This record gives sequence, C-alpha cells and structure tokens, in this order.
Amino acid sequence: MIRKSIYIVFTVLACAFSLNVHAQSPKWKRWAVEADTLYNQQKYKEAAVIFTRIINANPLRNGKFEDRSVYSILYKRAVCYYSTREFKKALADIDLFAPAYPGSPQPKLLKAFIYREMDDVDNQLINLTEAMELQDPNPDFLKWRGLLYVQQNKYSLAIADLLQSRTFQDDTEIESYLGLCYFYLERRD
Repeated sequence: MIRKSIYIVFTVLACAFSLNVHAQSPKWKRWAVEADTLYNQQKYKEAAVIFTRIINANPLRNGKFEDRSVYSILYKRAVCYYSTREFKKALADIDLFAPAYPGSPQPKLLKAFIYREMDDVDNQLINLTEAMELQDPNPDFLKWRGLLYVQQNKYSLAIADLLQSRTFQDDTEIESYLGLCYFYLERRD
C-alpha cells in the first residue's frame, strides 16, 4: 500500500514537473513539433509557414540566432523552399545557415541542387566542389561533377572525376561520357 502511494505521488509530481517545463518552454518550440510533423509528411508549403513563424519569433542578434536550434529550423525551411521551387528564398536561408556550420557539406550540397534546378552550371559546380572537399569521396558526386565538367568542355577534369567514380561503381553512363571526353580530346584509342 505504501509502495503504491509512493508510486502515485511520484507519478503526480512527474506529470506536474513535465507540465511546468512544457509551460516554461518557448511557444515556438511547441510550434516546431507541428512544423516537423508537416515537414516529415512532405507538406512543405504548410511547414514553411510555421518555420517562418518560429524564425520570426527568434530575431537575429548581431547576425546570429541566440538559440542554435533555430538554425536547424532555418535549414528545414530552406529545404521546404527548395521543394516548393522557391529557389531564391531557399538560397537566402542557406546563406544565413552556412556561416553557423562552416564545416558542414549539407548547405553547399543543397545549394548545388538548387542551382541544378536553376540550370546554373557554374554555381552548381562551385558548391558541389566545396561540398566534396568537406567529405570523403562519393561516387555519385564525382559522376555529377564529371558531367558538369563535360558541359563546360573541361574534358580532362571530367575524365579524372569519371574514372574515380568508376572505381566505386561502373555504369554505362560513365562509360559513355568517358568515350565522349576521349573523342573530344582526340584520344580515340
């Protein structure tokens, strides 16, 4: 009987503490749960609205957010904008996010994907290369960059990336582009 009473008291105290902590947490953290749910359901337009509300509730001070967790919200909003083809807004969010995480390849990769959608080969190549410098070799990124070099008629650079990509995975597309590069460099053998 005493054990049961102690259990009930601890349960009530835990619930009260939980409610008190929840009541003390900023309102925006509760909004984040709703936004994350929409984000995970790929309802990007709706999630972006709530992410914007959260970001507005946490204004920048000296060019930075005081609460670092707001940066993840900013990045998610950038993904939402990318997914809804609002590329300029996505780029603006990434430009705010990237300085807070200079060693992360993620913002640079997202920018490369955005520039791919915008058919901007030069910026795509810049951001993809910067992202690749921050991580181990990735065959898909090597192949992607190799194809960008082909578009810029930089066949020797393309060959280097495509050959390195081929060491991880060989496919007919890589072989076709290698053949094209060798042809343009007049190395037909």
